[in-house]
Amino acid sequence: MDRKWVKIGAGAGAGILTLAGFITFLVLTYGFQIIDVTGDIACDGTSYNPCISEFIVKNPTKYNVDIYSANQTKLDFSPDIKDYALFVKDGRCSATGSCRCELKDGSLIGFKGWRCIDFTNETKPLKDKVYNFRFPEYSETNFLIYGLKNNPNDTIKWGFGINYAYLDPIWEPTKRKVKIIPNCHNETIYYNVTVPNYINETICYNVTIKFNCTNETLPNGTIIINATCLNKTETICYNITIQNGTKNITKNYTIQVCNPLISIKDKYIINYTAEDFNCTMIEDQDLVQCDSCKDGNCNGICEPAGGEMCALIDDSVKPNNLEGPRKDPKYKNSVIPWDVPSGSYEHIIPLLVVRAK
Repeated sequence: MDRKWVKIGAGAGAGILTLAGFITFLVLTYGFQIIDVTGDIACDGTSYNPCISEFIVKNPTKYNVDIYSANQTKLDFSPDIKDYALFVKDGRCSATGSCRCELKDGSLIGFKGWRCIDFTNETKPLKDKVYNFRFPEYSETNFLIYGLKNNPNDTIKWGFGINYAYLDPIWEPTKRKVKIIPNCHNETIYYNVTVPNYINETICYNVTIKFNCTNETLPNGTIIINATCLNKTETICYNITIQNGTKNITKNYTIQVCNPLISIKDKYIINYTAEDFNCTMIEDQDLVQCDSCKDGNCNGICEPAGGEMCALIDDSVKPNNLEGPRKDPKYKNSVIPWDVPSGSYEHIIPLLVVRAK
């Protein structure tokens, strides 16, 4: 049986540090082909809505290509994401068994019909073999990659291969009907400071200079050097800097000021900071939760069971002027009731102002 081999972290594979680098090495060295199965997807990249893509690695050669690992460490993922796990298709695996991958936080993730693979001894399919993984001759191997983003709004453009054999999927942010927009702008802050006041002064003084001097020889032969001279006076000046009291000057610096807004279907907005609320997105849902900074802990989490005033906002929220604006002594502006999503949150108080854009 003809075979080739790659040792990750040594020899020709010494420069392989990432999953992308590994697959690209196979393409360049052995003519492997990459087939994208999933394409571009929208995902949050969180544990509730992870990014999941499938691809096929095709070995078109007559050789079995065996993979070894010199340092037995998992390859990095590029570009940078929070974590990832790689799986190879295996119909014997369940989603809860030993085929699962362990993530950085110690949690386990698995899928029915898929086996965790990181090309180390920990995940090699055949424990009695020296190699960590084999791409059989003339084979197609199905892979699944599970990814967690650093931020759900990140756009992750990742890929590997070269030219015709290149995988180039994009993990885009999920398009939501309800979202929090930063609404930031730069402001210049001016302030006065007192600093020393310096002035330049010229200092002059007179010096006497001798010239046209002659020597004198005494009768005993002694010579007096420069016995007779003419004198003249010259003025020498120099500049110095001295402190003369203090003065006030104006300085400035630029800061970014954010007044975040809730946008509902790009049609309505809620300026929740103006009403002394703190709001956060509920992970993986078209839902925003708002917590009062007056009677709550202002952490942006709706906890009505604790008796604090809060609100949940979904895409059904809209201005409702049937009752007209009403005053509430706790809040700065008139507040307009809205349609609040029903559910287990029974003590929700809708006291934010909803305005059309």
